[in-house]
Amino acid sequence: MPERTVCDADVRRRVTTDLTTCFLLEAGAGTGKTRVLVDRYVTCVLDPERGTGDVRTVAAITFTEKAAGELRQRVREEFERQALAAADDPDRAEVVSRALDMLDDAPISTIHGFAGRLLREFPVEAGVDPAFEQLDQLGSDLERAQLWDEWLSELAGAGAESDPARRGLSRLLRAGVRLERLRELAIGPRGVFGERYDIEPASPWPDEPDLRGALEALEVPLSRLASFCGSACSTADDRGCVAAMELVDAGTALLERPPDDIDELAAALYALPVKDTPTAPGGAKGNWDPAQGGKDELRARYRAAAAAVSAAREAYAAFLTSVAVGVADGFSRWAAAAQLAQGRLDFTDLLGRLRDLLAGDLAARRALQGRFAYILVDEFQDTDPLQAEIVFFLCERAARAHDWREVVLQPGKLFVVGDPKQSIYRFRRADIGMYDQVKRLIADQPDGAGALEVIRQNFRTTPTIVDWVNTVFAGVFDDDREEGRQPGYQPVEAYRPRADGPRVAVLLGDEYGTAAGAAEAARRAEGQALAALLLAMHGDAHESWTVQDRDADDGAGEAWRAPRWADIAILFRSTTHLETYEQALRDAGVPYRVDGGASYFARREVDDALLCLRAVDDPSDGPAVYGALHSSLFGFSDDELFLFWAGGGRFDLFAEQPQQHAAVAEALATLRRLHERRTSAEPHELAQELLRAARASEVLAASGPAGPQAVANLQKLVDRARAFSGAGGRGLGAFLSWAAEAGDAAGEKESQVDDDGDVVHLLTIHKAKGLEYPIVILAGGALAGHGNGGEPIGDRERRRLAIRLKAELPGAPARDLEPRRYTDLREREKLMEASEARRLLYVAATRARDRLVVSCFGRLRNKDGSPAGVLLGPLADVLPAPAALDAPVEDGGVLVLPPEAPPAADDRDGAPAEVDLEASRADWARRRSVLIEAARRPAPATSPSGLEHVDEDVGRGGPGAPAGRARALALGSAVHRVMELCDLSDEASLEVMAEAAARELERPDLAAEAAELAAACWRSAPVRAAARAAASDPERVYREVPVGALTDGVVVGGAVDLLFRGDEGWVVVDYKTDRVAEPQELLARYRPQGAAYALVAEALLGTGSVREVCFVAARARQPDGSALVVTVPVDDELRAEARREIAGAAAAGRAVVPDELVADDEAVTPA
Repeated sequence: MPERTVCDADVRRRVTTDLTTCFLLEAGAGTGKTRVLVDRYVTCVLDPERGTGDVRTVAAITFTEKAAGELRQRVREEFERQALAAADDPDRAEVVSRALDMLDDAPISTIHGFAGRLLREFPVEAGVDPAFEQLDQLGSDLERAQLWDEWLSELAGAGAESDPARRGLSRLLRAGVRLERLRELAIGPRGVFGERYDIEPASPWPDEPDLRGALEALEVPLSRLASFCGSACSTADDRGCVAAMELVDAGTALLERPPDDIDELAAALYALPVKDTPTAPGGAKGNWDPAQGGKDELRARYRAAAAAVSAAREAYAAFLTSVAVGVADGFSRWAAAAQLAQGRLDFTDLLGRLRDLLAGDLAARRALQGRFAYILVDEFQDTDPLQAEIVFFLCERAARAHDWREVVLQPGKLFVVGDPKQSIYRFRRADIGMYDQVKRLIADQPDGAGALEVIRQNFRTTPTIVDWVNTVFAGVFDDDREEGRQPGYQPVEAYRPRADGPRVAVLLGDEYGTAAGAAEAARRAEGQALAALLLAMHGDAHESWTVQDRDADDGAGEAWRAPRWADIAILFRSTTHLETYEQALRDAGVPYRVDGGASYFARREVDDALLCLRAVDDPSDGPAVYGALHSSLFGFSDDELFLFWAGGGRFDLFAEQPQQHAAVAEALATLRRLHERRTSAEPHELAQELLRAARASEVLAASGPAGPQAVANLQKLVDRARAFSGAGGRGLGAFLSWAAEAGDAAGEKESQVDDDGDVVHLLTIHKAKGLEYPIVILAGGALAGHGNGGEPIGDRERRRLAIRLKAELPGAPARDLEPRRYTDLREREKLMEASEARRLLYVAATRARDRLVVSCFGRLRNKDGSPAGVLLGPLADVLPAPAALDAPVEDGGVLVLPPEAPPAADDRDGAPAEVDLEASRADWARRRSVLIEAARRPAPATSPSGLEHVDEDVGRGGPGAPAGRARALALGSAVHRVMELCDLSDEASLEVMAEAAARELERPDLAAEAAELAAACWRSAPVRAAARAAASDPERVYREVPVGALTDGVVVGGAVDLLFRGDEGWVVVDYKTDRVAEPQELLARYRPQGAAYALVAEALLGTGSVREVCFVAARARQPDGSALVVTVPVDDELRAEARREIAGAAAAGRAVVPDELVADDEAVTPA
């Protein structure tokens, strides 16, 4: 085999041996940059002419602690190799030996470790305690939360009346800004406290805007608009004329009687009916006199009026957001001083304090410059801007510059390595614009002291994949190229020999659609197709999926072998919907492990453990107690818990419980014992005792391939609780609050288990950065894009923070106040995020060594043909179009695969059927409940839903329609779930809830129809009345309320869909999803059921408390799209009728099993 040469050997030689030039080295994926860093480091120490001979004078800064440890080890190995080579050179051998002896003291660390080291040398000059405590992330979070509470207490105290921050805070609260929003702005992940070293101090009391003057400026444009409508429009009912006059009338009324209060005036301005579209206010062209300018003149005058309204709104939004930033900044400055006084520094302090020391104290800068002869920085594309300032000041030729951008570098001292195509940490303050700025500064150094170099020889990936990546991403990057936002593409060249056959594959699924449930349906289909593909890959010794056998490569050529599970990695943009894919792999028997996804608190076992601890902390939280018993830790089914309750048990930790349900009683006793210890025991002790009592480790360890991960996650929960106490946290309640906030921030990683199993790796692209796998599958890339919220945006040029603020202005619903500056920055931020998504796609594609699979389930294009806002959107022009395939086909060197379903577990050769322990236990519990009830001979049990008057064969679809009945029952359950979880004030929540409900039922095909039926229910009069009741007092409204009563010797139990207290009494609402032609039919069928619900509800609320029962027929629509409602007044006659029906049902043996008590009232005619 001919000897292969490295195409960029000259560049590698120069950047590792030339110590007179500062370099910025761009190293593409797989090009061996760590090898270059090691060689440069060793040269800095051992070079005969310019080497220092002392590792303590050569600093290497890495992105993570893990990378620092690996770099130190690689440097050690190279020094050991150099020691063997220097056996005949005593002088060189002595230098190498000394380097090895001192290597543990070498400054090879993250930038935070490096900064902490330097601050301890100049603590007085930096204004820090010489023995300062360096807070980790947990300690920092707890510290900020505690300081926030202390600051609020101080503001509320006597003597703080004149504090501008107190006045600002009062002003915001008066305007309807919630304290939680201010807290998030102050101490949240992107809040003022974290950005305090990059923004100027802000005043919490700017001048109030002249809103009355702004309102008066509206008078003239309104008058001109009204005049034009009166003279130029030929018909008063023209849509544009109507819209324009609505604005005129509302604006004029406001001008005549403007509120005195500025917040009330702002609310009125926001309530004006202004249409903000290019064609506003609409209308027909033929209805407007062309001699007077026609519709163009209408639009111009309307826009002038709208602009006056927008100017007034903008003035108010700018004012209130400025007050909010000022208040948050007031806290930030106070908290920073308090934290400093306590001798504590967080990660931001380390960088900010060192930057300020170097920028402001020239003597300290000179001293620290002398400490280091060379500084090497890895992963520079993801650097914090403060880091760039620090390294430039330290590498300055002389301590003169007042601004880091004016620094003249010491020749050869600075060496930075990065790849702008892999800059994907913007959410951690990384700024690709900063990278470009540094690149220019190094290139423009005087006397040629700085240079830019590129290495492009890729040692990782097969040539076929390299060719595909170069071809595809040249277009992806160059189409989006802009300095400070997106770099140009630098191709790499493959070093490995070319292998036969395609190495890139596209798993091509359906496009699906945008209707409710479509995204989840796509994920389920994709998960099943991936599971089938993994089964086909595993153990495949044919050419189709073999991977390089590195252990067998003898240098004569690459050896290949069948892939193992551990050779395969599935990469996702985020772990938000990971459970769907996990379920598909579990069903197919594919062993897997989630590697460090940011979904720790979303894992079921962690969530269940926290739920149990909430019950321990607050036994009065009934849902938490019930949920703890129903959780995976205790594992009681709904059937068992219902029978426990029906038999006299109470979900009360302190009540005496019936002994015939000893298991449930013992679980409650366990929770009670832990509750009694909660004030004397630390949170981690309580968590450990809980897990031990529930035998969680034993049960989970035996639950399948994911069991060890679950056990490790629970152990991590104990560890985090221990760390919480160690960081100063006190009490179980405080720990649970911290855990809730950490879960919302989604920054906690899953616990890692020992990497000794042959399992498929599931991880995010961010987690995969720096790693490589023989087979890489990119999944979920054609589904919903990465959302962005209203978080603060840093304006580094102006050193200010722009925000969007939610406020509940007087007499108005909550709304976002968004000043123009935020809008402009948000548009720029969207472009930056879209560009970063392209780089994220590049990182994913370049993790593969031997095989790359791009899974495409979803839409890559919008209706207008433009690329959709999904991860794979930029590849819309290069990926195959959706097509019906019966077998794999090769298209331009890419293997296009049709999706297949995994075989049933029993059909796989030698594959043991995976036991679903949870389902098995539920089945056992159900059979056990039946036996217990038979032995006890309890009172007959029925439910209101068992009392409907309907012919069994016709109403339930007949004996020949089991599939239709199953679908109808599932659909009814989905609609009920949506109405239980949705936001009664936000109709948009229905679609999201429908997707979630359909996913719970494993029927994604029902999501769209469930959303439609739920929307009809949501719009109905009783539900709107409930929404108004909830807005005035949330305690007036309850959904899916379990109710039960002993009526004439019969246990009647069920769940009320919606129960709310109106002005004249309680109202029971029951949703129906079956087909009902007339109101009379609905009433005849369900009147007995409604009567029973009223009777049972009154057993809890008191006789006479329920005013009426409303049946909401989702399929019978009113003209406005709302559901038909039939109302049954509750009186003594109805109550008597209910008792007769219940007695008749019990006598006829028409009892139902507990898990049918809710679902059986659902649609039974096939929908």
